Amino acid sequence: MYAQMAGADNMSYRLYHYGSVLVALADYTFIRETFWSIGKDHYSGLHRYSGQVFRGLLTAAVGVVLVVLLWVVHSRER
Repeated sequence: MYAQMAGADNMSYRLYHYGSVLVALADYTFIRETFWSIGKDHYSGLHRYSGQVFRGLLTAAVGVVLVVLLWVVHSRER
């Protein structure tokens, strides 16, 4: 019985002290803040070029879709 009470006490202590971290993990604020600080501290130029990278990847994806559609049309014609 003493071991169960000690376990409950340890669990309540952990929830009291680390509960805010668990809540932050649940709503992703901790993760967002972590990645934001890493990006700000180590990859400051990433924000500057992320739009260009997105447009390039979008162009490549649209190109692949068009090639696949043309290939399907060509194969159906044969």
